[in-house]
Amino acid sequence: MEISNQMHRSAYESKNGVTKSEVAKFAVNYKDVFDLKYLYLLMHEWLVEEGFCDRDDSKFREVFYFEKEDPAAGKFYHFRWRFTKERPLGSTLYSYDLDVNTMVLTLKDVELAIKGKKVKAQKGELEVQIVASLVEDPKGKFRKPWLKPFEFFIYKKLLRRQKEYHEDNLKEEATRFQESIKTYLKLETYLPEREHADFWRSTP
Repeated sequence: MEISNQMHRSAYESKNGVTKSEVAKFAVNYKDVFDLKYLYLLMHEWLVEEGFCDRDDSKFREVFYFEKEDPAAGKFYHFRWRFTKERPLGSTLYSYDLDVNTMVLTLKDVELAIKGKKVKAQKGELEVQIVASLVEDPKGKFRKPWLKPFEFFIYKKLLRRQKEYHEDNLKEEATRFQESIKTYLKLETYLPEREHADFWRSTP
């Protein structure tokens, strides 16, 4: 089992006049027994509950999905999700972007004996990459021609503390998402209480 974890503020990335900065980036790596369908559902539910996506599957932003099966090597899955949380904490000046990239290798069906009962699961390698980015002024309220001369003052002075507050909040939310995955996989976590611990305990 291996966990790589990195959090940092990257250089600004500007696209279509919108400024986005990366505030958290990490990956969870795991090689053992797990239930892929259950993990997929749990990640989905966490993101719905935290306001990153809609419960309506037609609005769920799975931008890429691929699966392949090899009789000898097992199954391979690759799926990628991209979400935006609008109006975080009631703010119209920021939005949160979350990019979740999951790869599963050499996945094979196995049968385990737990408390005298046979349980079906899978065994393989898993990596979940998570990138969280803060988007400034997504609706363009301050991107007006007449405000251009005051752009530095607005973003570097007037809104600096708000931006730092949202960076910290987004980093905390992304960390809790990582912790929920690690809790299911029974990896070491770093929060005082395990994210969704009661939910995990209620599962078989």
